[in-house]
Amino acid sequence: MLRAFILGLGLADDRRKLNGSGRRYGFDEDALHRDLLGRGFETWCYRPFERLLEPLRGARSGAGNTLYVRDIQRLKERVQTAPRFRLGTGAHI
Repeated sequence: MLRAFILGLGLADDRRKLNGSGRRYGFDEDALHRDLLGRGFETWCYRPFERLLEPLRGARSGAGNTLYVRDIQRLKERVQTAPRFRLGTGAHI
């Protein structure tokens, strides 16, 4: 089942995300993590209020989402050029 999930990810895309809730849906996130690293993904953390991507260097984020990225330059450009918007709380990101 794990292999089918990995193959269904459409790994031609350049990013994935794990948020710690895999067990609830029957997935072993540690196994997914190892497999994604083995397929050339790097781990990153995104701080949306600062629009900042921070490298995790193969680790997983302890507080929130872990992003798995192949083409970090493309993602950085997207983050920098994306329009800002207002949250329901009034904060802008």
